Amino acid sequence: MRVLVRVLAFLAFTVAILSPHSVLAQSKAEKQTVQVLTLYSDTAYEQAEALSIALKRAVDRSAGWTLGKGDFSLEVLTAALGCKVTPDEACLRKISDRVKSTHYVWGSLEKQGKEVVGTLHLYDGAEGKETQVKYSENLSDASDETLLQIAEVAFAELVGTAPGKLIIISKDAKTVSVDGAAPSSFVNGRAELTLPGGEHTVVLRAAGFGDETRDVTVVQGESSELEIAMHSTAAVAGGGGEVGLDTGKPMNTKKVIGLAGMGVGAALVVGAIYSAIKVNSINNDDGFDRYRNSVSEGEDVCDTADSGKTFTGAPDPSEISDQCSTASTFQTLQFVFAGAGAVIGGVGAYLFFTADDEPKAASYRPRVDTAVGPRGGRLRLTLSF
Repeated sequence: MRVLVRVLAFLAFTVAILSPHSVLAQSKAEKQTVQVLTLYSDTAYEQAEALSIALKRAVDRSAGWTLGKGDFSLEVLTAALGCKVTPDEACLRKISDRVKSTHYVWGSLEKQGKEVVGTLHLYDGAEGKETQVKYSENLSDASDETLLQIAEVAFAELVGTAPGKLIIISKDAKTVSVDGAAPSSFVNGRAELTLPGGEHTVVLRAAGFGDETRDVTVVQGESSELEIAMHSTAAVAGGGGEVGLDTGKPMNTKKVIGLAGMGVGAALVVGAIYSAIKVNSINNDDGFDRYRNSVSEGEDVCDTADSGKTFTGAPDPSEISDQCSTASTFQTLQFVFAGAGAVIGGVGAYLFFTADDEPKAASYRPRVDTAVGPRGGRLRLTLSF
């Protein structure tokens, strides 16, 4: 008997292992299908289109629902079925048959000043549900996270999964953003957010403070409170409001001057290289080369161009004259930069590499030497540093 029980247990385990697709199909079947009809609007068409797309995204992100196949518009369906834009019960059933879904979201929007208001409905073959939306007309981008949050809250209310409320308390915070959406303001150190259930990321901001980021979990139908302290970005290193690195050692002036000298020297050498490149580019210019080949041997190209002498197939002499002037300028700069860079960089390197690692504190005490003799006197002031 014991052997038979073990065999049956083994067979049951094997069937479960070899049949993952049937389990997956059963899991998928638990989700209900809902269709989202493009909302109707006479005055806010762009906003209606964007909210319709956001509602479809909200369905995709919901736990117990899946979006039905196809793309349907309330306006097109009511016109095709001979119904009013606000359909009656009979027309709602016809729409259900046409979209092949027992559940669908429909509704309309209109502009009121600088806001968009509307009513959304959920058809479920019975009483159905409805909810109101109201937001800024600026939210006309379907990818906007703020609009997506509005759609998620509205869909949650339609299907009976009430959104949760998150209360954030912060003495110094000025705004809070949720999941990258547009920021909401704090009022008297408090911000109340209505959010769909699930994981969210909140970011608190205020001038003079570093951003504070938190990952929070909102429970559907419940309210939770979170207190967040902001941290000032005011400098504390070095004291007295000064920002710096304190090594505990006196600053070596020779090393600082040497480092600066090497930097200036390097910059001058770069300038010399750039000047040499400019001169070389003019010498290798095709037009300049044609004019140079046209000049008689022994004659200076630039002097010939300055005299206005022209040659067939060669550029105008004024153009060559300008190139000569530019080349002369950069050639002078080349030698000046190279020489100055070498000298300043060399002095800087000498000061940097010969400075003591732990220099003694500079002494600024003056010394006065006097001498008096039969023929006069002498006064000498010495300042060492």
